[in-house]
Amino acid sequence: MSTSGDQSRQEEVVQRLHELHAAATDEYRPRAALYLGLAVADLISLLPDDDPRRQDLAVEGLARLDESPGASPATTTAQELMDRAAGG
Repeated sequence: MSTSGDQSRQEEVVQRLHELHAAATDEYRPRAALYLGLAVADLISLLPDDDPRRQDLAVEGLARLDESPGASPATTTAQELMDRAAGG
């Protein structure tokens, strides 16, 4: 079971990774997108099902994972979670 402290920490991680992604050069942007997409998926997993932010976060997270290099089991799992949260 998650706590609000876990959620707050993850929200902070997502915010910092947003900043990293925004400042990344073309060379590092795909890796920054991967980290941000996975962090967004982790945040979604901590939110209640009725949280109104879930869908917007899922859309953003999927977009970041689309920017990232290659597929892995972690990205596939994250994409599936965000597809469900986005209503897909």
